Amino acid sequence: MDKQAARKAVSILLAENSLTMRELCECIDETSPQDHISVNNLSNKLAKGSLRYCDMVVIANVLGYDIRFVPRNIDEKLNLNSKVDLLVKIKEQQKNLDEMNEIVKSMFS
Repeated sequence: MDKQAARKAVSILLAENSLTMRELCECIDETSPQDHISVNNLSNKLAKGSLRYCDMVVIANVLGYDIRFVPRNIDEKLNLNSKVDLLVKIKEQQKNLDEMNEIVKSMFS
């Protein structure tokens, strides 16, 4: 796992919200004092890649974000389902065409 993933994620969140790390820590103190984290402590955790999940949850909550778990291959699964649906429709159409051919043959026999 990428040890810098949390650092990148926090950097993006800070940029999107036009906040500095100090301002983020102040927001955490204001909204969730029991989860206090100093700028130095946060910076060290990000640098070492040791930020815990519960820290990320606090940061996300303070900034108004949710953390969600999404299946990795969701696009592939959706695409596969649509291909299966398409194949089923093609088979149904082929069956209908075969039945129509039989009717036409019987009319001219």
